[in-house]
Amino acid sequence: MASPSEPGQVTRDSRRIRPALPSLVDQMRILIWLQFHLTSVNLVVAVVAGAILSGSTSGRSYASASGASGDQLGRLEMLMPARKGTAVLLGLTAALVRRGFLVAFPLVLAAEAVVLVDLGLAARAGIVVGIVAALLVVLGGWILADLFRREVRAFLLRSSASRRYSGPVGAG
Repeated sequence: MASPSEPGQVTRDSRRIRPALPSLVDQMRILIWLQFHLTSVNLVVAVVAGAILSGSTSGRSYASASGASGDQLGRLEMLMPARKGTAVLLGLTAALVRRGFLVAFPLVLAAEAVVLVDLGLAARAGIVVGIVAALLVVLGGWILADLFRREVRAFLLRSSASRRYSGPVGAG
């Protein structure tokens, strides 16, 4: 078998290799992906809770459903599209952070605000899973703390033209 250093041997696949991100930027991106996955799990929980509530009100019209159950079902109907939108926003944010687009900075702020609104809607609907809600809040705080660190701000707020032709963040 030929060694990889011989000419004509392919040692890597032909895809473009991206430069490494600064460590705090990569950490923030991974935390946003984790938040995305937790929000997706919360969406599944909301769908299951909606199916259970909808099953408990079947046989009755929505208008004549018991007050608490019908109210909660209405809140869940509002929560499910909000959770879908939040998951999409978090996924988009993580992808834009990876690519270092300037719009990623305000998008991270907006995504964290939307996560808090989602948690409020979930609390109002009565399906807040304590540990997941706590994780989402802690992750949000951690992401915001990372966002305002000098290394992350320098990476996200540089123009894309200077990022394309310059070296690492600290190289000037």
